[in-house]
Amino acid sequence: NIADQQLSLFRQGILPQAEQTTASMLAGYQVNKVDFLNLVRAQLTEFNHNMEYWRLYARAQQAVARLAAAAGANDIQAITPNSDEVSLACSKATNIATQKPNCEGEPQ
Repeated sequence: NIADQQLSLFRQGILPQAEQTTASMLAGYQVNKVDFLNLVRAQLTEFNHNMEYWRLYARAQQAVARLAAAAGANDIQAITPNSDEVSLACSKATNIATQKPNCEGEPQ
């Protein structure tokens, strides 16, 4: 379906490219080849792409939940995110200033 295609596009293309751009800008900044403003712009772009991905994901899960409720489904697994999605969420939750994971229970 369209939501799955959009999420896949984010997972396989947009998010990795944004991460790579941010990493490249950070490396350039560390050797004085990129100015601070461009580094921050890359980080904000990456953050905005992550936010859009999770908005799409939330809307898709809400739609699944509405359909399951309308169909009278009792299986909660049908509307629960899988562990890969939860792991992705944790790995994407970064502190822009320090580039460190911001997930409870994980080493920082």
